Amino acid sequence: MRKSLLRLSIPDTVQFSELELSFVGSDLAFNWEPIEKICGHNGLNIAIFKHSPESNVCDLLTHWYTKHRESGGALDPVMEEYLAEVQAEEKVGLIVEKQHARDQ
Repeated sequence: MRKSLLRLSIPDTVQFSELELSFVGSDLAFNWEPIEKICGHNGLNIAIFKHSPESNVCDLLTHWYTKHRESGGALDPVMEEYLAEVQAEEKVGLIVEKQHARDQ
């Protein structure tokens, strides 16, 4: 299945740290409020992330974190662990979608 690209603008008032990332078991948990703000800023319905394949929100978090770090943003230990797990799973050919995004 082909993925569509979506370009989002993240307002300066929304910080990556507001996600308050954590793991609940093997699930990645976070605060949805920053993502809701991003959707509002871009005129998108939050359902594009909340009620669709979890890879949508995981891709958003991954790309946002990459840009965050490239612009000098602080390291996030939870996101670093998540990215290491994704990389390890991709390396051995496992499907990465086992990570579930959960509300905190």
